[in-house]
Amino acid sequence: MTLRQACAALAAFCAVLFFACAAFAPPAAAAECTPARYGTPGCPYPSLGSNENFRPNTDRPGSDYTSFDINGQPVDCQNACSNDARCRAWTWVKPGVQGPKARCWLKSAEPREIANNCCFSGRNPNPIQKPIKTTGKAKVPAAGLSADAQAILNAHNAYRAKHCVGLLAWSAALATQAQNWANKCTMNGNLFAHSGFNGYGENLAWGGGLGAAAAVNLWYAEVSKYNFSSPAYSNAVGHFTQLVWRATTQVGCGVATCGGQRLWVCQYTPPGNWNVNNPGVMAANVPAACK
Repeated sequence: MTLRQACAALAAFCAVLFFACAAFAPPAAAAECTPARYGTPGCPYPSLGSNENFRPNTDRPGSDYTSFDINGQPVDCQNACSNDARCRAWTWVKPGVQGPKARCWLKSAEPREIANNCCFSGRNPNPIQKPIKTTGKAKVPAAGLSADAQAILNAHNAYRAKHCVGLLAWSAALATQAQNWANKCTMNGNLFAHSGFNGYGENLAWGGGLGAAAAVNLWYAEVSKYNFSSPAYSNAVGHFTQLVWRATTQVGCGVATCGGQRLWVCQYTPPGNWNVNNPGVMAANVPAACK
């Protein structure tokens, strides 16, 4: 074998060895497919099926009544719409389009769908039915209630009807529990103390001669501090959000005179102000006034 032939044979062997190594080389690690990368190569939009209730790469501009930043995926925006009595359609906007986070827009009508790869959108096929309109204060009569109990139940339901969430039923068990706590007149410094929230929500109010409606009015007044465009929980609005919390279905209250102050204790189930840091929870449970 000549030197030239030997060099050619060595070159051929090296070429075969290179392709063999390449074939067995481990693939490069793929970047995580996060919402910020949806629509880029190797990271398709997640989909529950392309239908008018959940459609990728579409928008429904118009008829917006609220919007909020959301850390989750399009389905979380869809769920927020499903849990809101006012919502008829929704749009989830991809992170980086209207800010660093995704944004969810809830709509009071069903705007026309248009193609737009910024977004997911859909309609709400089964909107929650609004309570039947009543004249005057909304009432859920309950047999055997005292005048105070009926008054505070009516006050609750008048405000809940204003926000188109379900009216509350009276719970005798919660009322007994609330009355027992009110009777203790327990203080925490200069304020009356909560009972401990053992699986229920609780609102307190007190004042000289404070009546049932006036107590509920104090709680509802916190609505002025609540931002429906960017829903978030804080202690400054906790009485209001519990008062109109959509998922709550029952209330029971008690009242006692403590050192010249009339102390009202109301307890709720299921409790409000629950899982408030989860995306969409506040928007789904604390809708803006609808009438």
